[in-house]
Amino acid sequence: MFGYRRKLPEQRQCFENNGEAPVEIWIEMIPRRYILQPGDKMEVWADPPPTNEGFTTIFHADSIQVYAGWDCDPRVSINGVPAEGIAQTD
Repeated sequence: MFGYRRKLPEQRQCFENNGEAPVEIWIEMIPRRYILQPGDKMEVWADPPPTNEGFTTIFHADSIQVYAGWDCDPRVSINGVPAEGIAQTD
């Protein structure tokens, strides 16, 4: 059917810090910052927004950005424990 887009399933991304230094991870669109310590595992998941777009992940030299979309509520766990990020205030 022309113009029809099947609804995406729940979006999920996993990160593991195998390095020796902490890694900063930003979950957008309302930015929340998480610090992944060496050996930590992070999981981010959300229902897709009404626009039916999946996550966009950007790797920077010193951090990772995950754009989950405006109309979804991404959930985060670190090492299997629900995590609350640090809100960006400036």
